[in-house]
Amino acid sequence: MALRPFIDVPVVQWMEPTPDSQYHGTAVAWDGGRYIYWLRGYGTNWFRRYDVYGDTHQYLPPAPWGAFQGAMLAPDPSRGRLWAIQGNGGTGFAYYDLSSFAWASVASLPAASSWGSWIVHTCSSLHSGADDDHIYYAPANGSAALYRYSVSGNSFTALASAPAALGAGSVGVWVYNYDPDKILVIRGGVSRDIYLYSVSGNSWSTYSYKPAVFDFYTGTHAVYDPDANHVYICLNEGYRYIYRLDLAAGEMEPFCRLPLPYYREARRLALVKVGGCKFLYVFRGYEYAPLAVWRIPVYF
Repeated sequence: MALRPFIDVPVVQWMEPTPDSQYHGTAVAWDGGRYIYWLRGYGTNWFRRYDVYGDTHQYLPPAPWGAFQGAMLAPDPSRGRLWAIQGNGGTGFAYYDLSSFAWASVASLPAASSWGSWIVHTCSSLHSGADDDHIYYAPANGSAALYRYSVSGNSFTALASAPAALGAGSVGVWVYNYDPDKILVIRGGVSRDIYLYSVSGNSWSTYSYKPAVFDFYTGTHAVYDPDANHVYICLNEGYRYIYRLDLAAGEMEPFCRLPLPYYREARRLALVKVGGCKFLYVFRGYEYAPLAVWRIPVYF
């Protein structure tokens, strides 16, 4: 008798919970190696890292400001940094040096960061020939504005505005293996719109996908898988589902269901590759137990 091969549903694994409660402003980013770095949020400057090898959290030097809704981290492997915005209606902008374990503040944001704010770095270490000098910043929170920060000049330039105001749950991801000229932008603000911003053309277009039936809002976050050209998306707070957007097909498909709902305006997703294996990590973003961190193997 021959056994028929099959693919089981994704297995959701419970990892070491965070040592501190999560909340609005919890923001995570993978460094491309051993660690997921995370801001705790909740108005604190607490900063940690999680060891994906040892399943352990570690305390690090605090951020220059307290992080709350709209806080975000963006990796910069070219410089060995993490760029960070504070959220909380503030204009704090800084980077964390991964080798010196030290924070440095840079030019203040041109508009306050709050609900739905995001940053994207077009890093040449991720895609050869990319403009490594620039970081893109959207304040969202009812604004359609977009800005570009020059690392060498330590200054911001205003760019073309989005087709409509961005709101809570907005997020931008650079889809560099799909199109290195494009940043995919989930509009948020109780909208199902998704846009593409052209870096070279300083212009916006609407990204069409199906089925477009869900309105993104507080709690939405997204992370890009450059190998498969997929974007993993968590929905609004209070949901348990992770969806996956196939960029080439323009199809939104279900990926997995978590054991418990996730909450708050948390940048909770990190896609990690270790030893040829790929995992999606999810920080729950909730201030009450369990202070969950989940890991889902990505094998299809």
